Amino acid sequence: ANSLEDWLSRVSNPDAKTISSFEGEVVQLESAGTDEPAGSTPRPIGSYGGTRQQTVAMLREAQVNVMVLTEIEQQYNRDVAALEHINGQYIQNSDLINGQRRHRFYVRISLALILSLVVFGSSRMLFKNMRKERQRIANTCPICLSEGSFERVDAKLEMYRCTSVDELYDEECGFQFYGTYREKRKLCFPTLGVPQAGKTHWLAMVYRELNRGNFDDTVQFDRINSESSEEMDRVVEEIISERIDPEGTRPERPPPPLVFDFTDNDFWGKSNVLVNIFDYAGEITQNRSLEDPQRQRALDADGYLYFIDPIISGASTEAQQKALVQFRNDLKVIHEITAGKSIRTPVALCVAKLDLMCNEEYADPSGKGAVGRFYRELSAIQKSDDSISLETIRQRSELVLKYRDTIWPSWRIERQIHDLFGGRFRFFPLTPVGMTDLGVTNLTDRTIEPFAILEPMMWLLHMNGYKVLS
Repeated sequence: ANSLEDWLSRVSNPDAKTISSFEGEVVQLESAGTDEPAGSTPRPIGSYGGTRQQTVAMLREAQVNVMVLTEIEQQYNRDVAALEHINGQYIQNSDLINGQRRHRFYVRISLALILSLVVFGSSRMLFKNMRKERQRIANTCPICLSEGSFERVDAKLEMYRCTSVDELYDEECGFQFYGTYREKRKLCFPTLGVPQAGKTHWLAMVYRELNRGNFDDTVQFDRINSESSEEMDRVVEEIISERIDPEGTRPERPPPPLVFDFTDNDFWGKSNVLVNIFDYAGEITQNRSLEDPQRQRALDADGYLYFIDPIISGASTEAQQKALVQFRNDLKVIHEITAGKSIRTPVALCVAKLDLMCNEEYADPSGKGAVGRFYRELSAIQKSDDSISLETIRQRSELVLKYRDTIWPSWRIERQIHDLFGGRFRFFPLTPVGMTDLGVTNLTDRTIEPFAILEPMMWLLHMNGYKVLS
């Protein structure tokens, strides 16, 4: 009833009817039906009762409808309030999300700026260091390693000369080359080993082969004219034309290098460097101490060409063992190598008198002994792969190790250098004369066809990161 009263109060009700007044009118009508005058036809009370019952039913239905409408209105109001609350939370969360997005945006912008500054700074430092390195290379003499000692001696040809004076030898370095090559990186490969191990003969034949273009098509070597190239031309002429064995290098002064302008054929970009090959006297390896400037310079290199003599009539095994131990110890001092550490510089162990091994006591003159088997196995490797490859070099190196105890009894050469060089070494059996007239010592009676003389230098270039070998 109260709900119905509330509903009636909100609808159009011009007579201001209420449930109470309405029910009172119904009661009056019923009373009037029971108080009819005498003699009149009585009105059926049931009709009033039915009317009342219908009215009450209608009222109850209306009351239920009002209650339902009221509940719907209340639920609607609750839903509106809930939506307003959710909308408030959404607005609040949206502000928070937008704030977080702005924060992330500013963080990303800041990181991008910081990274850009780092990249810019690093790039600037890198290019600055590269300029300094190029300047250092341009100002450094490849022989004496002095910096800032170049003077231009020919303005027209841009010829430079090193004027540094060696205090020990009291003489000027005097190395000359064209300014075109000043800023190119210079690789230094010294020849080391005891006297008469075949270093100069090997270098002369390498010089001849490179000048004749007898190298793989994937690389290029161009000779650079210098004092040493003129001297080497004379040595090659004596070997080829007059069949005279080359004299040993004099130890009195640092040797000028043979210089080649080298270019590889790397798919990702060709590299161009100057290859400097120094022919050091055997006395520098065997007799000089580390205090000697020549020995210090010889050990400061990008790769070593260390020659081991397989001939008993040459240097004794004991002398070669001692020289190799001294070489190892001095390298540790030069590179400040502690226990368990190794250097990145590779070493090529060259066995240069390969063709004369058959004359030694450890060889069987019938050709059926160890040296004969060695020659046959070496020939098989050559026939299986005519090109210079890492696999061919590996097989030849392992072949020398296989016959090591025959050639140098009780001298485990690889153990003396494996740890120091971290395994970056190979044995290179070679001969600057050839394998056609085995055992013949007189060059006049020999057909000169060098065998495997370029492999050591090519391998050193490969180990320095240049695309040379397959």
